[in-house]
Amino acid sequence: MGLHILAIATEITRALEEIAWQSGEYSRFRRDTHISNPAFQTLYSRWLHHVLADGLVWVGTTEDKKTGGMLAFEARDHETASIALLVVAPTVRRQYLGQCLVYTARQEARNRGCTELRVVTQGANLSAQRFYEHCGFGLLHTERYYHLWL
Repeated sequence: MGLHILAIATEITRALEEIAWQSGEYSRFRRDTHISNPAFQTLYSRWLHHVLADGLVWVGTTEDKKTGGMLAFEARDHETASIALLVVAPTVRRQYLGQCLVYTARQEARNRGCTELRVVTQGANLSAQRFYEHCGFGLLHTERYYHLWL
């Protein structure tokens, strides 16, 4: 199955939501036993709507027009842009869609005059860490987040 096209998303579809949910496999919200799966999905869907309203979302589709991956891009200032979310469906991994999406984000950051492109990933997500290192990213710092339930 080859890749067909990259396009900018203009609306949130069920396929985009579902692939965004897949990206949360290592999310601290997915792994928190106090947060149900429906609550996690609602959280990620709201976040996806927010990113689409304030940033860019590129979608990679396969030859059969199925959503194969997506990248959410944000540029909060004129110096730093970020990859807010990157996910590639398991069926199309290792077909360069992820690299293509990262390249597109790099170009967008340059076009906006940004001098830095950042991405955050979970420490437990070793495959994502290796992928980002392969794409030229390096570890800037480590942060720990804790949820306090009252």
